[in-house]
Amino acid sequence: EEARARYGFVRADQFPRVDGAAGAGRGNLINQFIPGVGAQDQYILAGEVSWEVDLFGKLRRAGEAARAELLAT
Repeated sequence: EEARARYGFVRADQFPRVDGAAGAGRGNLINQFIPGVGAQDQYILAGEVSWEVDLFGKLRRAGEAARAELLAT
């Protein structure tokens, strides 16, 4: 099971990674030049996609080694 899990993790490195984050907040803005400005709401939504190009075969060779270890067990 451990070898199978390791093979899965190594193989997953060959695919794009997607990450996301979201946040919300509320704060008071004190501004002496604009009277009447009070609480403000802030919303943040961010996303990221990354992918490593396997130019020299590092990821492919790691996958082959993990698969060989899995089959050896």
